[in-house]
Amino acid sequence: MPRGVPRRAADARPRAARWLRVHIMDDVTRRRCTRVSPHTLEVAPVIVCRRKLTAASVLVCLLLASCAWGQAPVDAVDARTPVPLSITMAEDVLDDLYARDPFSSHRLPGAFRTSLDGSWTDLPTQSIRFRGTSSRLLPKKSFSVDLANPEPFAFGTPHLNLIAMWTDPSFMRAALAFDMFRALGLIASRAGFIDLYLNDVYEGLYLAVQRVDGDLLASYGFTLDGSSLVRDAFRASRPGGAASMFSYDWSGETDPLARLQASVDARGTPDWEALWDLVQWVHDTPAGPSFATGFEARIDVESFIDWLAVHVLIADIDSFADDYWLFLDGSNPDAKWQFIPWDKDLSFGSHWVDDVGVANDFLHLEFTPYAGWYNALVHRFLDTDALYERFAARMDALMHEVLTVERMAAEVSDIAARIAASVNRGPGPNAFQRHPANHFGDLGFFEQHTEAIVSFVERRYAFLERTLLPPAPDAVPYAASVDVPRDLVGGRLLLTDDLGWTIARLDVRQVEGAAPSVNVRVEQDARFETIDRTWALDVQGGSVEADLTLYYRNNPVEGNWYRVGDETVQAIGGQRSLRFAEVFEGAESSALDLEIVPSRVNPYVNAVTTTVPLELSGSRVFALVDERTRR
Repeated sequence: MPRGVPRRAADARPRAARWLRVHIMDDVTRRRCTRVSPHTLEVAPVIVCRRKLTAASVLVCLLLASCAWGQAPVDAVDARTPVPLSITMAEDVLDDLYARDPFSSHRLPGAFRTSLDGSWTDLPTQSIRFRGTSSRLLPKKSFSVDLANPEPFAFGTPHLNLIAMWTDPSFMRAALAFDMFRALGLIASRAGFIDLYLNDVYEGLYLAVQRVDGDLLASYGFTLDGSSLVRDAFRASRPGGAASMFSYDWSGETDPLARLQASVDARGTPDWEALWDLVQWVHDTPAGPSFATGFEARIDVESFIDWLAVHVLIADIDSFADDYWLFLDGSNPDAKWQFIPWDKDLSFGSHWVDDVGVANDFLHLEFTPYAGWYNALVHRFLDTDALYERFAARMDALMHEVLTVERMAAEVSDIAARIAASVNRGPGPNAFQRHPANHFGDLGFFEQHTEAIVSFVERRYAFLERTLLPPAPDAVPYAASVDVPRDLVGGRLLLTDDLGWTIARLDVRQVEGAAPSVNVRVEQDARFETIDRTWALDVQGGSVEADLTLYYRNNPVEGNWYRVGDETVQAIGGQRSLRFAEVFEGAESSALDLEIVPSRVNPYVNAVTTTVPLELSGSRVFALVDERTRR
């Protein structure tokens, strides 16, 4: 990894805090936030407009403030409370939809209403089909619906994408991701929740995600007419083994424009020569100063940095092949390419696992910015020191000042309160006849799934803080130290090792001493059969009363400490029976001297937390044991 910048870099705060030029619209009554720079809207508590405060500019400042996260502009409302949407089809037509080849693109007729006692509105004759690629094979289907007219639940457009979220028991990964992009002023789809009924039978909670097209561009003040809007689709056919147009070996291609046009999706009338210029330049230019110069000449650097940064924050390593669109504004001769995100289901710790697929409960935390599908443009950007330093500084600012853990936790809490009733609805006489359930996993654990999202953000940020720089030669795994200041009572501290893995967490209740030092080390101990590790804590300079959380590894990619009989990795298995235990002196003997501490486990987080505060001082040793074996 190239050399980055230190955490809290000197130039991080000024870059995050500065407000770039804000375009004041002539007709402010349109009440639309027009994006000029990705940093125009940074979700700050107070929006600062660097202009003389005329009455008009004050109004614009207020309108910009309304664009902050959770407060969309008037003409772009995102639905956070699920909207009931009923679709009716002739029963034999609905049967045909589910019985035929799921990859059929032929659309079928129907009608819809948005209240259970409202009137029906006919859909076009060719309207409804399944959508997605591999997701069409999942038990809960996603839908593409063409409407006769623009509708509010489709964000004022005639196109409705309904995402089933079968693989996401939290139901908020994609919604959170799109919110993050939009919070930074990037062009990104709006998203809202839908309670879907098919022929008056409830078939699940869905996420409506706005299609990337001219309507989306118009909501940002752009037009598709004369502009280029293309999606990298090389992954579908993998010509030459390349998963991206930027990674394809173009040197032997006799007709590159024909290959390019055949391997991307396009809307409007793209400028194929401009796209080929970008692709050819990436192919021919190695990382370094020349790449930095060419990058700035062709690509909106600050919006690209934010686009890349959000993907890295949410660990969406599936995004650099075909999960993005490229846009070039044809109305502006000085315009540069911008990247538009798409398909955010594999994010916030969710990802593919060999022999399991994407429908699994493993939590993935430790992906570096380089992880995922190889995209030469992304990798050369990261390998170019001048660009990487700007990226690392922006990452630091986003984690600490803009998309903070506290802000993300508040957003998770807000969404959870709105969708909980829909998520927790199970199969019954009038629910889930076409689909088996809302999601693939066990029902009744929505609260734990939402806790997993917040835990992911906390620990992901801690990982990134350590890994934006190469690890020191003497980096020590599974050992960490923190000082606990007296004013941290009521706060939280993570103990994260030099390689970015979080070992434990302290929710501090009381501190005795100026700033006690808490040290923790994890060591393998074969005497413990379930989690074969012990956590040794040493507190010096006082004492700390805290709720203590211990994290264990249970992941086929990043490691496994949870042992089952056949040594296979299980996402859940018997982990619900794990309990916190203190190991006392004399435990070296064959008869372990353990005392069970009241605790709770969240297997989706791979964490066990005490439910009574511990008085931590001196040296203590803890383990995680299966309570079924202690009875």
